[in-house]
Amino acid sequence: MRNLRWIASVSVVVAVVALSGCSGSEHDGTVVRVETTLGDFEVQLFDDVTPLTVQNFLGYVEDGAYERSIIHRSVPDFVIQGGGFTTGPAETFPETFPGKVPVHLPVRNEARVSNVRGTIAMALEYVDDRPLINSATNEWYINLDDNSRLDADDFTVFGEVRGDGMDVVDAIAALDIYDLSAYNDALDTIPLTAAPQPQLQLQDLVVILRISVVQR
Repeated sequence: MRNLRWIASVSVVVAVVALSGCSGSEHDGTVVRVETTLGDFEVQLFDDVTPLTVQNFLGYVEDGAYERSIIHRSVPDFVIQGGGFTTGPAETFPETFPGKVPVHLPVRNEARVSNVRGTIAMALEYVDDRPLINSATNEWYINLDDNSRLDADDFTVFGEVRGDGMDVVDAIAALDIYDLSAYNDALDTIPLTAAPQPQLQLQDLVVILRISVVQR
């Protein structure tokens, strides 16, 4: 059974490289700007530390695959997650919601950096309640807290939010969470700007308008 719901209870913590903040000073490389309907933030990618994962992520960026994608999952004090679903065509919303981000080939794990607050990492598929190594494709998450317990399951951290960008991420995480599993099973903890009454509106969603490269 394939499942992109990758949260697990992890009791073993392995030693990996930990980042103490979001300065980006130790990891010069590509910077992308994430433009959302709640504000913009920049992410410093770790080109030298996780080259395959960065290349995979930038493949989606350069294809425009993340345009009109949504933040589809929010877990308080844990993560927000995106990269898997889109709004679908505006003219047929919400009947055709959600659309799906096209999936490229999986990328090999490069778990070398810890899941601390402000880092961005790739989601993994789950099989029999265990993460499937080397299964990362399009979905990513941003850590809202120190989630180093995830390190034991080899989730690849490939960048960190720069400057005051976590203000935007925290604003998204502060939104009320709703169960829209009637549209798709993966949307049972989706952040919305307003309650879907009488039905879901396009403006209720946190939409990623685009992700673009601003520095290489």
